[in-house]
Amino acid sequence: MSNVVAEVVGDEPTPGGVMALITALGTDMAQIDASLVAVGRPCREASLRDANRRQLCEQVVRRMPGMLNEALDASALHMLERRLGLPQSPEALSQEEVSRALTALAEDRVRLLAEPSCANISRMGRQTVALGREGELAWVRAYLKQAGLASAPPR
Repeated sequence: MSNVVAEVVGDEPTPGGVMALITALGTDMAQIDASLVAVGRPCREASLRDANRRQLCEQVVRRMPGMLNEALDASALHMLERRLGLPQSPEALSQEEVSRALTALAEDRVRLLAEPSCANISRMGRQTVALGREGELAWVRAYLKQAGLASAPPR
């Protein structure tokens, strides 16, 4: 939904457009149960003692890299690969990497809001448009790369 709102508000959103984008992003992020994170629920460590369950979980995890859309999904992949003892795929991101990037975004937002100005609101709007268009996972990867914190590039 946020990608649609990003296209409507354009490259230089008004303060109202920024609020619409933030609302849309919040709605997108609230739909966690629809994400790949839900895949991890039946793949808890106790369940993996069952050979059939383990085999199914491994098959799902091997397919996940091509299905990632959100940073939370990349973090779930990382956790499941570790839990199953599989090699870490380049698409996976640790919870620490995701947390570091999203914390940096939040801190930047706080700095911009601490000194409200047209320039700061415009910058926050451009960031929000990019986040809506590219998606959270792409933004997190770009941030980690720019900050020199990326563990491995995606395939």
